[in-house]
Amino acid sequence: MWARGHSVPFHCGDPLMNILARFRRSVAHRGLGKTLLHMPRAALRPLVLAVRTRQSASRARRLGHTEERLLLHLGSGTERLTGWINVDLYFPAELCLDLTRPLPIPDACADAIYSQHFIEHIEKEAAVRLIGECARVLKPGGWLRITTPDLEAHAREYLDEVEAGTADAFNAAMRAHDHIYLYDFPTLAGIFAEAGLVEVVKAQPQVSRCSLLNDLESRLVSSERQAALNLIVEGRRPVAISDAPPADPS
Repeated sequence: MWARGHSVPFHCGDPLMNILARFRRSVAHRGLGKTLLHMPRAALRPLVLAVRTRQSASRARRLGHTEERLLLHLGSGTERLTGWINVDLYFPAELCLDLTRPLPIPDACADAIYSQHFIEHIEKEAAVRLIGECARVLKPGGWLRITTPDLEAHAREYLDEVEAGTADAFNAAMRAHDHIYLYDFPTLAGIFAEAGLVEVVKAQPQVSRCSLLNDLESRLVSSERQAALNLIVEGRRPVAISDAPPADPS
């Protein structure tokens, strides 16, 4: 059971569900009061997270049934958008979901999906899976827009201005704030296309071909340099089969 001062080992399967199962066994054996008293604080956090994600998953499965317009803001962090369903695992949001896992959201229910400075914090494989999930969740004709640091722009800035401190700036772009994988346009656009999205383009801050996605990068327009160092890619889900990208002949 729980032992004060000891970390909680993870076993095979979902770690959060393991925590929840152990909590239930401890409550059944010792009662809720003694369980909470002896439960390590480090173990309480994933337990709360497990409850929140389960509740959010239940709410997410009902999305699209009542809303006239569904806008999803993935990896919202501290920048919640008014009128959007903000989704994050650790920061306060309407939905608490792990975006590295399949989304418990119905097919073809979202009008637009936006994500700003999130995908660079997860493994590329998880980002590929997430963009595929976004394509599934979008309504036909719905748009996905992602903002992330631009690997090519950071590399060019370093090569064009090699001087004291530029190596630090380049390394900060690659490693700071828990960055895991940075993208250039061909790489990210290729992932969009593989997910079945069309009309994939490199966009400018605050301006989108989808009116729902305008005026979302206000912090980038305050600095010309910051705007230049960020990559914005958007694409839409095909409206019909004839609108879809051609099949790979191979």
